[in-house]
Amino acid sequence: PHRTLGTFVISGSKMEDSNYVGPPRLLNLSCEVKPPESGKQAHCVLNLVIENKSTPSSDEGRQVKLELSKSSLEAVISSLEKVKTHFDAIAGHQAAKDD
Repeated sequence: PHRTLGTFVISGSKMEDSNYVGPPRLLNLSCEVKPPESGKQAHCVLNLVIENKSTPSSDEGRQVKLELSKSSLEAVISSLEKVKTHFDAIAGHQAAKDD
């Protein structure tokens, strides 16, 4: 038996502007934690649904499934925290410039 930690829906990712063109957006993320089984260590399965609108006419939804060990997941989280810090610094710099 596996345990589902939850499904997280990213709000606001479907914009009203059908002509939106930009980087891919995360529409949905779900995560399951699976116990050790069949010789595999405990791991998590991340299911992501990504919308890619790189051109006005594209409307591609893509599902990505990742299986990560605990140490791999910790490395991903650490990297994403660094990225968030960088984005926060950019936002702070932009806000100071706008004042």
